[in-house]
Amino acid sequence: MKLFVVAIPAGFIAVEAGWIVTEVGRQPWIMYGYMRTIDAVTPMPGIVYSFYIFSAVYLSLSVIVIVLLYRQVKMVGTLYDLPTDEKLKTQLS
Repeated sequence: MKLFVVAIPAGFIAVEAGWIVTEVGRQPWIMYGYMRTIDAVTPMPGIVYSFYIFSAVYLSLSVIVIVLLYRQVKMVGTLYDLPTDEKLKTQLS
């Protein structure tokens, strides 16, 4: 069991280490101290449109998820409520 407690941060460390390796590997053409990253970037026209489209998609998906979760939370009372004596009497009559 103690091994499991020690292993808790392992996933986070693995994700962070992978991210660092990926980001460092994206810039192999940059020589440290000789060239800045901004000088090596190739301009890509129209990239701003992709950014706006992805932002709109993720924003709309976020709104949809929030609305669905809100509806789900509101329905819990009606779906899982046990009938009280008063409700049972009105339903039987």
